[in-house]
Amino acid sequence: MATRIRLKDIAAEAGVTVATVSHALRGTGKISLAMRERIRTLAQQLGYEEDPLLSALARYRKRTSPTSGWHQIAVVVPEDPQLDWRSAPDQVRLLGGIKSAAQRWRLSVEIFAHDGSPRACREISRTLHNRGIRGVILSFPRPWEKEKPRLLEWDKFVAVACKPVFSQNFLNSVTTDHFGNGRILFRELHKSGYRRIGFYFSEGLDLVSNRAFRAGVTIEQQLLTQGREQIPHRVFAAWDITDFKRWIADYRPDCIISQRDQLYAWAQELNVRIPDDVGMAVPSTFEGSQEVGINQHHHRIGEEAVFLLRDQMALGNTGVPRLPLHLIIPSEWYSGRKPVSAHT
Repeated sequence: MATRIRLKDIAAEAGVTVATVSHALRGTGKISLAMRERIRTLAQQLGYEEDPLLSALARYRKRTSPTSGWHQIAVVVPEDPQLDWRSAPDQVRLLGGIKSAAQRWRLSVEIFAHDGSPRACREISRTLHNRGIRGVILSFPRPWEKEKPRLLEWDKFVAVACKPVFSQNFLNSVTTDHFGNGRILFRELHKSGYRRIGFYFSEGLDLVSNRAFRAGVTIEQQLLTQGREQIPHRVFAAWDITDFKRWIADYRPDCIISQRDQLYAWAQELNVRIPDDVGMAVPSTFEGSQEVGINQHHHRIGEEAVFLLRDQMALGNTGVPRLPLHLIIPSEWYSGRKPVSAHT
C-alpha cells in the first residue's frame, strides 16, 4: 500500500515549515507568489492528496473555536447629553448582561463611547482595528448612526446591535418586540381598571421603535375601547409643561403612557399625584423598580448579544450580512413594587 504524502514531507523537500506549506496550499498567509507556486508544484509532483476527514475536522474546529485575536470584544455606546450611559437603567442592565456572558466565555470587554461625529467614528474604527479587536456590540445605537459607513468600517468587524433603531436592521441584532410591548402595556392597564388611557410621547422615543410601540398601543386601544371615547395620542417635538397641562385638562386621562423622569417632575409641579390621581406606565422598567410598565429584560438582551456575536466570530462573518439575523427577546408586564391603582 502506497504511503500517503503528508505536509511535513512536502515541507522537508521544499526546505520550509509545515505552516508555510499549509498556507501555500490553502492560499492564505503572507507568502510570495513564487514560493506559493513552487510548493504547489512540488506537492503535485509528490502526489499529495488532501485528506477529506482531516480537512473537515480542521474546518469544524475553526468554525466552533474563536481564533487568536478574537478573545476581546468592544461595546460601542453613544454619548448622549440627555442620557448618560453610565447611569441609565436600561443601559446599565444591558451592559451587565454583556459582561456576564463575556466572562462566561472568557472574553474581555472594553467600552468605547462616541458622540456620533464622523471624526469620532473614524477614530474608534481605527483604534479597534489597530488593537486587533474584531468583535463589536453596538449598544442602543441612536438614529443618527443610521448610515452604514458612518460608525465603523464594517468589513473589518463582526458586529451585533442591541436594540437598534429600525434604520439599522442591516446588522445582526438582539432586540425587543416593540409592537408586542405596546399591546401588552395597554391591555394590562385596561385590565387594572383604567378606562381613559392617554399616550404622551416624544418624537425621538417614538422613532426609536419606528412607531411600532405606538402601533401596538393603538391596536389594543381600538380593540378594548370600542364605542367609547378614545384619547388621541400626543407625540411632540419638544418637552413643554404648558402643552402637557393643556393636554391633561382637555382629555382628563386616568392613566398616562409616557417616559419617566420629565413627567414625574411635571406632575409634582402641577400637584398631580402619581398614581393616586393619575396612573402612569413606562415602556421600559425593571425588576425591583417602583415603576409600572414593560420589563424588556435588558440583561438577557446583553447576554444573547454576546452569544450571537461569539457564533458569528467563530464563523468569521465580518461585514454587513446579506440576510441579517434578528433575535427578539420576549418582554413581560411588571406592576412595580407598589400595586397599580385601579380606577373603576
